[in-house]
Amino acid sequence: ISYFIVPIVAPVIGACAGAAIYRYFIGKNLPCNRCKL
Repeated sequence: ISYFIVPIVAPVIGACAGAAIYRYFIGKNLPCNRCKL
């Protein structure tokens, strides 16, 4: 793997993982009925 690709790909993977974790752990517990996450 080329090391110049890591700073480009790692934030994208981290953002996707963070969004999935947020939706699974926090999004299900929000009291908002109008906005379905």
